[in-house]
Amino acid sequence: MSAIGEPRVAAAQSGYTLLEALVVLAILGLVAGIGFPQIDRALRLQSAREGAARLERALHGARATAPRRSEAVRFVVTPDGHGFGYGERLERLPDDLVAASPEGDIVFFPDGSAHGGTLELRGSDLVRGWRIRAVGGLIERMP
Repeated sequence: MSAIGEPRVAAAQSGYTLLEALVVLAILGLVAGIGFPQIDRALRLQSAREGAARLERALHGARATAPRRSEAVRFVVTPDGHGFGYGERLERLPDDLVAASPEGDIVFFPDGSAHGGTLELRGSDLVRGWRIRAVGGLIERMP
């Protein structure tokens, strides 16, 4: 009995058992095992989309630079496929993305025309392509 006359609660009755704690840990492990692969895939996909957006912005930047500087601008993809850009502006792609320009470098001319060609970007979670028209240098995203 306590000092005020109430019965004491035994220590074994006031907590969680080891079995209850292990069940909670097992459930948390299952949830993590299901959820983390989805989170990882979503992060890879987001990284691939950001890489594709950067490549497309650089392509448009090269097109806009040619008439502004009144000189031809060459858009290049590095031999390993992990870099791209024009002039002094070379950027890197995430490791799981590879760019290719089957027809070679794409050249934009000051009059708005281009050498033409295609540009492809491939990754484990993303495939994207662009067609560059010779007349007008129009950049089209391929389906």
